[in-house]
Amino acid sequence: MKKKILIISIVLVNIFVGLSFSINKVYGWKVTFSKFQVDKDIYYFDEEIIVDINFDLYFDEDEYGRLSLQIFNASQEVWEGEYYWGFEGHNHHSATLHIDPQEFDHPFNDTNHFMLQWCYCLYKLINGHWVTYIDHLHQPKLEIDVIKHNATCELFNFSNICYGEQLFFNARFFDNNTDTPYQDKIYCENSNLSKVLFNSDYIANQTGEIEVLIKADNYSLGLNQIVFELLGNDNFSNNTFEYSFNVSEQIIPPPNDYPPTEPPNNDEDEGDDEGREDKPESENNLDIIMLAHISLPFITIASVFIIWSLIIFYFIKHYKKKHFKF
Repeated sequence: MKKKILIISIVLVNIFVGLSFSINKVYGWKVTFSKFQVDKDIYYFDEEIIVDINFDLYFDEDEYGRLSLQIFNASQEVWEGEYYWGFEGHNHHSATLHIDPQEFDHPFNDTNHFMLQWCYCLYKLINGHWVTYIDHLHQPKLEIDVIKHNATCELFNFSNICYGEQLFFNARFFDNNTDTPYQDKIYCENSNLSKVLFNSDYIANQTGEIEVLIKADNYSLGLNQIVFELLGNDNFSNNTFEYSFNVSEQIIPPPNDYPPTEPPNNDEDEGDDEGREDKPESENNLDIIMLAHISLPFITIASVFIIWSLIIFYFIKHYKKKHFKF
């Protein structure tokens, strides 16, 4: 019994010593970072993530390994970089990494949070066998955000329109902060504010522009609306732009030669024009004649009255001298 206990004790001691030796040997290697940084904290989806690294690896004679930079979202790894190997002794690594977010295995939202972390793989010789240890360094770590562009819209030659007319105008979609053009599908809805009249689709060109034709006959009189909706992609967020314009009745202007400034060039019209030029003098003569006709009776009556007044006056004067003389 005592012999069995002694054997078990020896075995346990050997296992404990072996484990202690293995653990010490596993952590015999080390890494020292003198630089691990990014050029900024927030990136657009179409921008490169620039990472500067500078570190040293130290390994014992019976071990070697490698480091690799990995990028994680909230739940899983989305990207892994190249391997940096190290062997017995001192190993130095320095590099500038250019990482493209479009290579990430990740469905992009408007804002996406990522963590940059180092993974090590250590190979160690233990009891004549190479044992592999894989884990992540707890430090250093970096955190970044990758976002989508937020588009704005700029219109050219957009205006109100009269019924029966048509209007060509241009719309440009781009990020106002970076001038990055939107180059994808655009959904267009046309309405008279109470109901949708018709829809159309466009594809923006390399500068982010589309050309739109408005035919007033397709709209209602009064206020109408045109809505541009960016369907969005990995690079741009969804966005909607609404614009109103008025369709009014067409006003027909008078002819350019109204009122006429020159007489028509023909003989008959010239004769009429001559008559129109003499007309003011004829009208004046007619007025004088009419005035004479109207005034003649009054003049005659006045003349007769004056004559009879003189006769009566003369008669009275002589009659008094003849019959009333004392």
